[in-house]
Amino acid sequence: MEKYTIRRFLFRAGSRFIRRQEKSDSGEPGNVLFVWIPKTAGTSIFSLLKELGMRKYKSLDQTRYRFPGSGMATFVHQSIPGLVEAGAIPEAFVQSAFKFSFVRNPYDRAVSLYYYFRRYDRIPPEMEFERFLDVLEQEWDRNRDLRPPTEAALTARVRYRGEFVSPHSHTLHPPGTYNVLEWSQCRPQSEWLRGIGGLDQIHLGRMENIDEDFKSILQKMFGACGESYQIALDIYGSSMPKHNATLHRHFMEHYRDPALRRIVEKIYQADFVNFGY
Repeated sequence: MEKYTIRRFLFRAGSRFIRRQEKSDSGEPGNVLFVWIPKTAGTSIFSLLKELGMRKYKSLDQTRYRFPGSGMATFVHQSIPGLVEAGAIPEAFVQSAFKFSFVRNPYDRAVSLYYYFRRYDRIPPEMEFERFLDVLEQEWDRNRDLRPPTEAALTARVRYRGEFVSPHSHTLHPPGTYNVLEWSQCRPQSEWLRGIGGLDQIHLGRMENIDEDFKSILQKMFGACGESYQIALDIYGSSMPKHNATLHRHFMEHYRDPALRRIVEKIYQADFVNFGY
């Protein structure tokens, strides 16, 4: 009962902060945009920020009909420029928002994707990591310049529920107005950050340093001396909770063959360059 009461207090305090900030001219952000890149601890990060009023919109129709155009929001794995072009979110929100995201070592992320796909039967359980990368490379060669499907081409399921996954569908769709479409989660992380300003306008954290970087982002977002920053720290605690995590051994153990590293370096070249890995 006591925990429930505390959580209700924190949520109310966070909601008051958001309403106050929308009307404030203090220079602190009134709008916040969390760019949620697949397999970069997004579920854990959102589980904390939702206590401060952040809302998520997982599909095109959810965004179009439920997003009020301001406040703290994440659109999960949807393309932000795609949503602006579709008229689902106002460009002014994107321009004015405090924008942040988390990135991950591409070698580690490829291993995490592999175990995630196995866990949810996206690939056959007998498929080895080497074969997974082979298929990924084939799809990259075929689909690196593929454009996302138009809204008219999306099925009702994708528009309303936000995703289509099948163990038999391997197309490497780029980010679009959908949460997940076949193997879209495997695209380079850099693609989710395009079209929303330069990287110098996005506060980037790294999964390898998630606890310190998340606290630093909270500090920039709320201000180090404000009530809501202290509330955020109380919610956060001492370390990031692990939601939707896929357990695996140290990722470099999967790359004893240099040819496997070259596949990752080929597909995720932009991530190595942009994020300094």
